[in-house]
Amino acid sequence: GKTVIACLIGYLCIGYNGAALAGFGALLGHIAPIFYKFKGGKGVMVAAGTVLMLDPVTFLICIGVFAGVLYISKTVSIASIMAVLIYPMILNRVGNHVGISLICAILTMVIILFMHRSNISRILAGTEPKTTIGGKKNKKEAAKG
Repeated sequence: GKTVIACLIGYLCIGYNGAALAGFGALLGHIAPIFYKFKGGKGVMVAAGTVLMLDPVTFLICIGVFAGVLYISKTVSIASIMAVLIYPMILNRVGNHVGISLICAILTMVIILFMHRSNISRILAGTEPKTTIGGKKNKKEAAKG
């Protein structure tokens, strides 16, 4: 909700670039909130809200990639990383966005990848937790208990 409101206010003040900047500001505020000693989340949902507000077609493509990767890998962090990796490219190619919005998209990608550094280490080590999709455990997880 905070991202949608921020993007709307940014858009009303200075247009599309204002929405991009406001969404990026919401991302930074979510990741490093002053009131919580700069300890916040990883920013994926805030980024998704910003993408939805800036370009719904890009959002649908990124969500499709997220869902597909999640279904295959059963790992939320891998799906999040893949979706954020393609975000700037899709925004530029599909939405034909350049300038401030593309810079914000690239910075968003870099920051979210940085925030996922521990997840990336666990992925490479093979210890990143899997999720169950639809409440069904895969055979390996079912054997564990």
